[in-house]
Amino acid sequence: MSEVIGTVIDNKNNTLLIEVKRDACETCTEHSHCRLIEKNESTIISVDMEMAQNATLGDRVVIETGASKIIGLSLLLYAFPVFSVLIFTIAGNYMFKAENAGLITGMIGGIIAFLIIYIIDRKIGKKLKHKITRVIK
Repeated sequence: MSEVIGTVIDNKNNTLLIEVKRDACETCTEHSHCRLIEKNESTIISVDMEMAQNATLGDRVVIETGASKIIGLSLLLYAFPVFSVLIFTIAGNYMFKAENAGLITGMIGGIIAFLIIYIIDRKIGKKLKHKITRVIK
């Protein structure tokens, strides 16, 4: 489980908007894998009101994202393209009996894998649910 501390900055349509600064990420156990925020920047995270634990405007809150979600997304980003390239390369070598064909089909497999990741990110990336575990007044 990864946790970061942020500040509630707005309440819109039953959703809290929470600003998380980069220094908050340094305390998270997953900071070496997750690049939610770039250096010296901040980002806005949205949390549904049912997971907000009575947090109000200006409160500092502890936000949690399950480790299983981070691991799953990491596997999708790192392992899926590798296996896609490998499978397409082997299939190209087997079907066309030429190394050049295997190289080209492997590159096509990599492109397809990253297009699939891009589509998945656009569809479900914004639906990643964060949960407020504590409110620090």
